[in-house]
Amino acid sequence: MCKKIKSKNEIFISHDFKKKLNIFFEIEEMRIYNIGTKINVEITKNIELNRISDLEGYVRSDKLLALGILSFLLEEPLHVGNYTRIEKEYIFETEKSREIKEEVKFIVSEKDMTKNINTIVNEINIDKKLLSSLLDRYRKASVLFQENEMMADNNYEEIYLILFGIIELLANKSNDIEKIITKNINNFLKVLYSELLYSEEQVIQKVNESSKYYLKIVKNEEVNIKNKILLLLEKINIETPYLDEYIKRLIKIRNEIAHGNLKHDDFYIFPYPAYYSILKNKELHNSSHKLIVEMFILTRLIIFKYFKLNDNELLEKKFYSIMEPPDKLILKNLETGEINKLIENKDNSITYDTLFFFLLKENKKNRKKYLEVLKNEYLSQKTTFEKEIFEKWKISILFCELQDKTIEDKAYKLLHNVERIELKDMENILKIYKYNFDFDKFFRDF
Repeated sequence: MCKKIKSKNEIFISHDFKKKLNIFFEIEEMRIYNIGTKINVEITKNIELNRISDLEGYVRSDKLLALGILSFLLEEPLHVGNYTRIEKEYIFETEKSREIKEEVKFIVSEKDMTKNINTIVNEINIDKKLLSSLLDRYRKASVLFQENEMMADNNYEEIYLILFGIIELLANKSNDIEKIITKNINNFLKVLYSELLYSEEQVIQKVNESSKYYLKIVKNEEVNIKNKILLLLEKINIETPYLDEYIKRLIKIRNEIAHGNLKHDDFYIFPYPAYYSILKNKELHNSSHKLIVEMFILTRLIIFKYFKLNDNELLEKKFYSIMEPPDKLILKNLETGEINKLIENKDNSITYDTLFFFLLKENKKNRKKYLEVLKNEYLSQKTTFEKEIFEKWKISILFCELQDKTIEDKAYKLLHNVERIELKDMENILKIYKYNFDFDKFFRDF
């Protein structure tokens, strides 16, 4: 026989956030608040059960929702293992009013995110499935990323697909591309048939007949994930001059992972992967780790802007500074000589590091030509020597090719101030690109 139970589960997140917290909010049947640096999640439900042991099945969804919200706003990779039950009581056939409500607040280390928690609660009340799913996926990627720190890059492909899936879901959700195509084709056909002197009734008939044919052709060409994502980004005001190329690159990586298009490298660098992985290929310019960090920032920014959460300006600036510039943009600016201005502008993502990996892929003739373009900017010192070492030491290896005494002196001076272990790691990276640099000679001189 089923019994009606009012269950009150008081649970706390055992993770010590080591931040000053001032949190209180309610969502559905949960009350969430902090006690010092710990967070309590209090769940009260009226349910009918055959067995008390089934209770966890009814509260698990609430727990996951709470973890998704807290993990996202606190930027902490929380998982169910962080929950510890400290009190559990069952009240049969009775009603008991809950305590007086407090004012909603979500303040972390003096940063007030109360407006954001109000927005999230309202959005979940409107469409629980969408936002709770997105936050859960983001949390799963965060937990895998934390675990990945101890496991080389074994989880990177799964993390990438999870984050790309979030972007794809929002792109499909906000997709107006078919409406745009239908509207414009119908308008075009109306004008066309009207100018061919059809009657108003005939125009309507001809448009209905012809639009299906044209719609099918245009949809096959234009209704694709790239255009859906670009429309989403335009709608939420994420724009850069080379966004089209950037999204193409992300989709290419996603397709290669999804289709198992792995490339077997002859040489791997530490930490050594446990499996063949698309994300270790040198075509990606940089490390798998940087790519995943880039995807986290982009995904977080899209969620912030899609749901109109506050305080996304710093996140947006961070994304523009880290996003990998496409080869076409680098090449265009090298050819025109505008590249030096872009290097000086610290708000964009063209840095000496991105140029280093781009030039590594070029043949020797082109590389020498582009290094000549960069020569004057490289020789100038506009920051402290320590910062100059940090920014320029990798590309200094390439500048040694020019066999220019002034350039070589500068390059060796910077390289001599780099930790020997970093130079040894770089020696391994250069092996992947089959680039020869006489490290033995350099270390003898060192």
